[in-house]
Amino acid sequence: MKVFRRRGGVKALNSGFTMIEMIMVMILLGILSVTAISLFATRDAYSARVVADQILSQARLAEQVAIGRRAAPTTTLTLSLSGADFSGVVAQGGYVSQREVDASGVSISWSQSATTSCGGGALPATITFNQDGDVINPASGGTTNTLICVSGDTAYPICITTLGYAYEGFCES
Repeated sequence: MKVFRRRGGVKALNSGFTMIEMIMVMILLGILSVTAISLFATRDAYSARVVADQILSQARLAEQVAIGRRAAPTTTLTLSLSGADFSGVVAQGGYVSQREVDASGVSISWSQSATTSCGGGALPATITFNQDGDVINPASGGTTNTLICVSGDTAYPICITTLGYAYEGFCES
């Protein structure tokens, strides 16, 4: 039997991981991380995040429709919760965009002019935009901030400013 030796007469020692060992370690780490992440994530947290993203999306669409189409003096964003289904509807004249998502375990509250804390009325809510994209309060005739709070395991406050811009966070006064 032949033994391969290096030039100095010393047998070469292999050290480190082989490619197969490295791949097996990566696979095991992947399996463990997926298992560990599922222990921390719940459906309520995920549903609340999806609903909050949908509200942001529909609010930004409502502002764009109000500014861009100008087919009617106002554009409305109607948010409603029916059982476990959330619905956001943007309407102006003959234009309607409706999006629905599952809202199991999610509660939604809203108020106009409240800026620093979640609370207020339950859905349905109708937010009205004028042709400049500003949020108007039909009761007072003026512009106003609107705060929407989506709560599951985590609360997601969403502010729609008087200028119609929607962002995640509490409204600034």
